[in-house]
Parts: sequence; C-alpha cells; structure tokens
Amino acid sequence: ALDVDLDIWDMLVFLQLHQLPGFFHPPAQVANGLDAILGEVEDVAAATTWVRESSVGERIMLVGYSFGGAVALSAQELVEPESMILVAPAVGMFGHQHPPEVPTLVILAENDQFVNADSTKGWFGDPNTRVEQMLDTDHFFFGHHEQITNIVREFLTTTFTQ
Repeated sequence: ALDVDLDIWDMLVFLQLHQLPGFFHPPAQVANGLDAILGEVEDVAAATTWVRESSVGERIMLVGYSFGGAVALSAQELVEPESMILVAPAVGMFGHQHPPEVPTLVILAENDQFVNADSTKGWFGDPNTRVEQMLDTDHFFFGHHEQITNIVREFLTTTFTQ
C-alpha cells in the first residue's frame, strides 16, 4: 500500500491547474507540433532517470495538463510510469502518442475550447483508464478545483491501496 500524504497531491493538482509560469504553453509556442514537444519529452525522461537513480521515489507517475498531457503521453514509452493523471490532454496534437496501458485517470471538461471531450474520451480504450468528464466547465476548470482534487484523491487511494 502507498502511504500518501494527500495534501501533497492537493498541492500538485493546484499547481497544475493554476498555470504557474513554465507550465503553460500558449498556442503560438506549440504551433510547431513535434519540434515543440521533443525537448519537453527529453526533460521528462531526464528527470525520471534522476529520480530512479537517486532513489528519491519508488513509483513514477506522469501528470500532465493540456500540453503537459501530450508530453506525458509522448514520454510514457521512455519513462515507463506506474500510472498517469491527464487533465484535458492534447491527444493526437503533438508527438507520437498511444493510449496508456497503466492505470490512468483522464479528466475532461464538457465545454473545453481546445480539447474535444467526446473524441478524446473515445481515444482512451484501456480498461485501466478511468475517464471523468466534468460538466459546466471549460479548459481552465475555474471553480472546479475542489472537485478535481477529490477525483484525483479517490484515484490515488484506490489505485495504490489495492
């Protein structure tokens, strides 16, 4: 069983959803598609290698929001995570991606102006993937952060305590 201080996960979700500098790539920056994502994927792989070699953590979980979701999906073969959390992932827009085969939580917004919730939901077909579509919100999930935190908390608890 995983001993998780859920306050850390609350913080992680908060940071991802509040678009802190360095976590948001405006459309003009990512217009180059594959070129834009290669460096990000290499950074994820390097960070993961460091974590594993330094014995800092036992498990690797990739977490990505929007463009970060595309990075996580593109990096999964290099990183081999134990699980993934993807919030409004930019599926099929960048890099080489395939649906994850590890336990994965995908959170989508009903009125997302960048990520089509219906086609994205259909892209994830593995039985290990849980897709949650949140009503009455857009790509930025304003006013829904507590709901997302609760969904993530429940996913972490059930995924790592089995």
